[in-house]
Amino acid sequence: MRSFLTIFLSILLFGAFSQNFVSPGIIAYHSGAYERTIQDMNKAFQTTRGMDSETRGKAYYYRGMARLNLLKAGSGSAEIGNDPYLAVYNDLDRAVLLDPKWSETVNAEKELIYRQLLVDAERDYNRGINAATEDEVRTILGSAILKTTTAAKINDTFETNDLLGRSYDAMGVFYDQLIDQDDAQKKAVTSYESARKFYERALEINPRSLKSVRALKEIAYRFGDREKYLYYEQLETTIGG
Repeated sequence: MRSFLTIFLSILLFGAFSQNFVSPGIIAYHSGAYERTIQDMNKAFQTTRGMDSETRGKAYYYRGMARLNLLKAGSGSAEIGNDPYLAVYNDLDRAVLLDPKWSETVNAEKELIYRQLLVDAERDYNRGINAATEDEVRTILGSAILKTTTAAKINDTFETNDLLGRSYDAMGVFYDQLIDQDDAQKKAVTSYESARKFYERALEINPRSLKSVRALKEIAYRFGDREKYLYYEQLETTIGG
């Protein structure tokens, strides 16, 4: 009985401790002290035991919005590193999952988050295709893929599918060039298959995209798929006039 009472009191204590950071964090947010909000919510998440879903939803929402407002002002919090809009999306997405009342406000911000995720992903793609080592290629192109995949959760568009196709394609080309690694060809094939899937989806969205057709024709050539190659070659001629 004493053991149960100890556990119960501990849960209440941790819950109250978390609340002691969430409430001041919300006050800080409404006064424009966004860094303070982020710091308070981070401390709250370090003591999540006993914090109910509504309170957790508040913590994620206000931390996400504080991060977003800092980015809109041309700055950002150092604790989110090089993936600021990814961090914002993850916070706001969790907030809505925990408490749907935040969905209307979050939806109003999603277009901005979508666009910025694509900008950041395109930047990573351009860095990735110029990377020299396998670790750099995997890390940088992997970051482009993660950000674009997150953007696609907001809006599945030609742009997201095209960028995913290009990122996986670039990964495949890199592995194709590795001659001193036993599983390089297997990795290349896996990357090309992923690229093909996204290029096909891009072409579904925009059936007159010469860029997608040419990319699919090139992948068919790499796989030695003559039938597909000829199909895309004919489609290229038809679209291109």
